Amino acid sequence: MNIIESKLTIPDFSPYLVRDRLFSLLEKNLERSLICLTGDGGYGKTTLVSSFVKIKDIPTVWYQVGHTDRYPHVFLSYLKAGLSKVMGLEQKDTYVHPELVEEELQQLLSLLSTWPTRLLIVLDDYQWLDQSEEIQEIITKLLFQSARTITYIITSRVRPALPLVKLKLQQNLAELKASDLAFSNEETTLFFNSLHQLHLQEHEIQFIVNRTEGWIASIQLIHDLIKEMTHSERYRFWAHFKGIPDLYDYLGSEVLASQPKEIQSFLYKTSLLAELHVDIVNLFLDEDHTKRMLDHLLDHHLFIYRTEEGTYKYHQLFRMFLYEKLIKQSDRQEIDAYHLKLAHIYEEKYQFFHAFAHYISGKDYLRGANVMRQMLDRYHPDQFMVLIDGWLETIAPDLSLDNTSLFLFRCLPATVLDEIVEPLEARVTAIKQVHPLTIAHFQHRLANIQFYRGDLVQSKKYFLESLDACLPTNNYGLIAFNLSMLGQVYRFMNDLDKAIHYIKQSLSYSEQHRISYSQMHSLWNLSEIYLTKNDLNMAEPLIHQALEISRHCDEASKVFPYSSMVKLLRLRGEYAQAFEWGKDALSHASRFDIEPDIGWIYMELGLTYLAAGHAEEAQFHLGKAEEKLTRQLNLYLKSEVEKLRSRNQPSVEVVEKQPRKLKLRTLGTFEIEYGGEAIKLLRKTSLRLLLFFIAHRDRKLVKDQILDQVFPDGSFQSINSQFYVSLSSLRKALEPGLQSGRQSRYLMQSGEHYTFCSQEIDLDAEQFLQTLSDQPGMPQSNRIERLLMAEQLYQGDFFEEYPYVDYLEAEREKMRLLYLNSLLELARYYWDGKDYTNGMKYYEKVLEKDPYLDHVYEEFIERLLQTQLVSSARKVSERRQRYMEQELGVSVRKLSL
Repeated sequence: MNIIESKLTIPDFSPYLVRDRLFSLLEKNLERSLICLTGDGGYGKTTLVSSFVKIKDIPTVWYQVGHTDRYPHVFLSYLKAGLSKVMGLEQKDTYVHPELVEEELQQLLSLLSTWPTRLLIVLDDYQWLDQSEEIQEIITKLLFQSARTITYIITSRVRPALPLVKLKLQQNLAELKASDLAFSNEETTLFFNSLHQLHLQEHEIQFIVNRTEGWIASIQLIHDLIKEMTHSERYRFWAHFKGIPDLYDYLGSEVLASQPKEIQSFLYKTSLLAELHVDIVNLFLDEDHTKRMLDHLLDHHLFIYRTEEGTYKYHQLFRMFLYEKLIKQSDRQEIDAYHLKLAHIYEEKYQFFHAFAHYISGKDYLRGANVMRQMLDRYHPDQFMVLIDGWLETIAPDLSLDNTSLFLFRCLPATVLDEIVEPLEARVTAIKQVHPLTIAHFQHRLANIQFYRGDLVQSKKYFLESLDACLPTNNYGLIAFNLSMLGQVYRFMNDLDKAIHYIKQSLSYSEQHRISYSQMHSLWNLSEIYLTKNDLNMAEPLIHQALEISRHCDEASKVFPYSSMVKLLRLRGEYAQAFEWGKDALSHASRFDIEPDIGWIYMELGLTYLAAGHAEEAQFHLGKAEEKLTRQLNLYLKSEVEKLRSRNQPSVEVVEKQPRKLKLRTLGTFEIEYGGEAIKLLRKTSLRLLLFFIAHRDRKLVKDQILDQVFPDGSFQSINSQFYVSLSSLRKALEPGLQSGRQSRYLMQSGEHYTFCSQEIDLDAEQFLQTLSDQPGMPQSNRIERLLMAEQLYQGDFFEEYPYVDYLEAEREKMRLLYLNSLLELARYYWDGKDYTNGMKYYEKVLEKDPYLDHVYEEFIERLLQTQLVSSARKVSERRQRYMEQELGVSVRKLSL
């Protein structure tokens, strides 16, 4: 056997970084039998020990272990050769024959047990020997029988399978783990600025430490990348940092390639989680072995660690690498589905901040808005600082300030923004030494907060500062959004020339770099400016472009181009179409319940009613807008009203003399409203008559038919008299000030025939039916919007307060079936689109409305099983059995779960 001398040579990694902190730890523990350094590859274990023994000039036997050294005779041969070299012994025959292992070991123990001077024996890369029980026995004997002057130092990727507990109890063990070995801020500064003379600034050092978590291999690779860069080149490098190519090559070829497929799949999918809680991961993967997998990763030092709270986390760079791999091997729909599944799990666990982050990552903005409402009901406003402080982006790798700010800051009410503005301003003041891009992010957040609080002056200030800070970084998304929002601020300040200047700059960045969020926002703002200038030909194509691009942004953002379309149609005098667009927009905005969005639509509808001469409706809608739009935005609203009044005063005065409108709410609680005031029918026969007319609206009804249905008891003279009295009372109630029944707009009479006309009535039941009416060739997106509008209109069954009135039953059942079918259509639409959260929600709504629909149970359960949502399928199956068998007595087939 030939001894390879390089295995017994202390490595030379000069120039060394003298790590005083760790040198001191090693020196203090030289009286112990064993010092263990354990951690993933690249934590500088070998470099630390080699530099320590060289600088301290301590006699050292260095043994670089390899996989061929796991045989006892090979191990002892190298150890004997190393000892002979350091101790000055005869080196002619250091080979140990396999049959003489025990004899040679005893000779070495005899020598080591009496050695008088300080000696270190380093076993580097010990993980290659850890599975050999024979080697374990040899080393155990060496540890316990060597003299006190001898210290063994083991470097390993795994904690050695040696009697460490016994050594610790005897105070003969010292351990340095990855957290000890990681570079501190001070050591990182020394590495770059003293050892390599790169003169990095404090914020650059902090950025490196935060991203690498002190992992030395990655710090060395970053040095290789930036060592030839100028200051401005480094500036942009940090702004667009997405990982380290050489490191990713190493992780792919050296780390992942050696792992079984099961481990690889687990690593990829769990990279979506910032924190690895066993119960959450089990539900996400539909498995029950998460704890075993995580412990395996921890034991094998696969860039995972456990926090003091017991939570598992991947190292940041490793998680970034895993997520990049997941993106490459999955399509966008799969990634979105993973996020939505996680969001649903977190929501069920009442971890709403995590749920919100994953709903937004999965592009389910409706569920995100719903979760936000729950958070607002539960938490104190200052707790929302976590969403503004960069935490959101660490939870879900897909999220960035560029694609979340437009949605996030609209979701948060002014009361929350008031609470977080002061601590955020303090944060900006305190972080002047960090990377300018980080400051730019915080300034951008502050600018948005001040905008939605209504402080346009402060908003402009922070948007300008954020823009100045991020321009040198080439962070195009943030640049484009700052420019677009500056355009909107200047538009609200009525400085249209500056507004156009910034908006066109934003469009240039957005279209060149395909940033859909800022592109849509800029197009909308530009269209609003042209509408203000009454240049409708320039505005219209911009509105249509904004509407098209909004389909790629957060779903709620459609309200922006919707509102501009209402304004365009209003300025053209096409009020009927404007009202239709406005109502669609209001229905869409109401689903998300985002106050500024709803307020904006109310404003445009109110201005349209004002322009059309419907003064009372205008007053109602503008009042609603004033409730929803906050502070300085109210000034903008009032300015718009004044402009319209000054332009259109004569028509407003004329229209105010026109009749007021009748509103009837029949789906759910029955309500009558005339000109914004509630009406109560004191005469019961008048109420019954109105119910009959509404159920048979727009039909010519013979008086005898009415008498037979509404007044079934009594003589003809009696019921005939009741009819006329009830009809007169009803007319007066619905149309106060009506001079003659023949002049009624609603209750028309022609001889013995009566018709209740709904054309001039705001009747929710009729709107519901029209919304669901089939229109050949309608695009699916329009169909879905109509289904959602119908859902909003259906606040309960048709005249649900009068369940035993016979002539209402047919209409009630017709609308109920339409409602159930529309919910089922929505459930299938969302499920087929892999939006399982909304799919489940609408299946549940169907069964909540009618828990005896067996075919819906079967369909729902089958879809849950196909998607591997087994526990949910079990719950639905149990509910089906309860309703169908226990309550109806109908036997159902149990599905195999």
